[in-house]
Amino acid sequence: EWKLDEQDEFDDGISLIQEGVVYLRHLLTPEQQDQLLRDIRNSSQYYDATQARNPASNFTKTIAFNKKHYHLVPQSFKDFSLLATRLANSVEPLIPASYQPDYVTSFDYSVEEGKLTAHCDKILGWVVLFSLGCTARFWIRGPRMANKQYIDFQSGDVLIFNGGTDYGVFHGIDHILPDTCPEHLKELEKIRVSLQLRESHRNDNVRF
Repeated sequence: EWKLDEQDEFDDGISLIQEGVVYLRHLLTPEQQDQLLRDIRNSSQYYDATQARNPASNFTKTIAFNKKHYHLVPQSFKDFSLLATRLANSVEPLIPASYQPDYVTSFDYSVEEGKLTAHCDKILGWVVLFSLGCTARFWIRGPRMANKQYIDFQSGDVLIFNGGTDYGVFHGIDHILPDTCPEHLKELEKIRVSLQLRESHRNDNVRF
């Protein structure tokens, strides 16, 4: 049984990219990644998959939960996002140490064509973004950054930021890297899965 306190000493993989933006490298163990993927796939039964509406993006949305569906959110989503925000708070106090997501989405990106056009989320709130499977060539640019910062967003990694327009955190995915899926997630050999959790009702911290 997984316990929240087991990874409280994790620190080697924490990067403060800019104010309010923290990247956690290799946060989730293989066992935790397996659990998260099982729960994502089980949760997808409640949603009819849809394709990207913007032609500059290419992905399949497999989950969309809002406040009305909170009772359907798996415990692993809640536990792992709380772990991530607790650790991120240790280097960036703007990010809340407590976390209760009220909006959940998941997306599949294929190795052949997966991409996400540059954008800034319109929904205010702290975002916890997990990656599973193949590595995404992900980039981010905030108001304190002169240039884009590229991240090879690997399986088990987590990115935390505030998605609201007022925070100006633009991001996107150029492509998905082939032959990068870890052995324990063979079913994702040609796919990158993204799980996005958002606490949209909570914006009690000071803006940049």
